[in-house]
Amino acid sequence: MQSRIVRLGVPASLWMLFVVGFAAGQGGSDVIVVRDPKSDKVLPSMTGTISKETISGILFKPSAGPEKEYKANEIIRITYSDLPSGVKLEFSSIGGFEDKKEYAKALDAYVKLLPNFKDAANPKSKRFVEYRIAMLKAMEADSDEKKRPEAIEALKSFTKAYPSTWQYPIVAKQLIRLQNAAGNMDGAIEAVEAFLKLPDLTPDLQQEISLTYVDLLMRAGKAKEADAELKKLLATVKPGDPKRNRLDIYKIGTDFLLGSKDEAALKKVEAELRKKTQDGSTPPALKAVAHNILGDCLLAVGRRRDAMWEYLWVDVVYNEDRSQVQKAIDALAKIFEDLKEPEKAKQYREKSQQIQ
Repeated sequence: MQSRIVRLGVPASLWMLFVVGFAAGQGGSDVIVVRDPKSDKVLPSMTGTISKETISGILFKPSAGPEKEYKANEIIRITYSDLPSGVKLEFSSIGGFEDKKEYAKALDAYVKLLPNFKDAANPKSKRFVEYRIAMLKAMEADSDEKKRPEAIEALKSFTKAYPSTWQYPIVAKQLIRLQNAAGNMDGAIEAVEAFLKLPDLTPDLQQEISLTYVDLLMRAGKAKEADAELKKLLATVKPGDPKRNRLDIYKIGTDFLLGSKDEAALKKVEAELRKKTQDGSTPPALKAVAHNILGDCLLAVGRRRDAMWEYLWVDVVYNEDRSQVQKAIDALAKIFEDLKEPEKAKQYREKSQQIQ
């Protein structure tokens, strides 16, 4: 089964549709390109008006049809109505570089365009260009570790400049990922803590980032802190709430890390996880959580190869929950790096970058 991965590039045929839509959208309209969350297919561009932007996404009223909300991870590209007229065609053509994975060319083109944007006259377009610059630097860093510090700084600058925007969760997740890849757990934890302080987080996003926080604390060897954070989350969820099952599985992991971590304890973890997920009605997303937590426990006792198989289950089979896929792929990249298999590590780093 193929992982549900978002391609940051857009096929050439769709870029042509975007340019056509873009031309039609001149004269004060916004033009957006989004993906279908069910099929992951990129949809033809739409012309209309963005009436609201939040950390969760945008509210868009097309020229024909009802107003609709699009989540941040569904948005591929936006041409805002405040785009300077002199750079419109050049702006719309840069996506061709991204589609062909010519990231250096795309990055160079965006950097050259940036002086054309002003905070007062083109605030939304300027923010979008800075967003693409930060993200493309992150993409380059996956192919060249020497570029990682520059990418991290670009991502940090964006998150500080543009909190509570729809791009923030995407950029912040890449910042967390790169800090983690660089072995800077304190930096990754700091980025998560800043994320959690933002207002207006949806319940789902709040839990996703809170569990990312628990994951990082566990990987940093801060089992007590991870367990304390998890207990806070458990206190907010009622026993009958479906979200509690996920938290209960995490609790199995933190209990293991706080205990003896011997073979008997590991077998107990495996038995408890099987009990939690053996029901035929268990959703794939919950099975993904269980495999990831077992992988974490195996890593904690140095069994990298065994942990690898648990994370692969998430990547290949139980891949409906993007946050769990991201976790599994990041873990696989680190495992292959530790096992001195740089090409596989690079492959998973690049794969991770494409998840939104």
